[in-house]
Amino acid sequence: LDEGGRKAAHVKWDGKTIALGTFCAAEAAEKCEKAKALTKEWRATMVPKPDVKWVKQALERLNIRVVNDRPGRRKKEQVIKERE
Repeated sequence: LDEGGRKAAHVKWDGKTIALGTFCAAEAAEKCEKAKALTKEWRATMVPKPDVKWVKQALERLNIRVVNDRPGRRKKEQVIKERE
């Protein structure tokens, strides 16, 4: 919870934390509840289980996740290649 009464919302999938965005406290709680309900349903019904990228994109399509991957993020392998 930060100073403006805003709160970061997250949901877990396959051992990873997916950021949903930063919202006012009430909206953050609502987004978390929706995301948790959806991910619980997906876990129970989808075979094979979708990967993290699919879950992020699905939550974005449903306007539950409103953050994008930061442009500065790179995989460890990319950083190593760039150093060579």
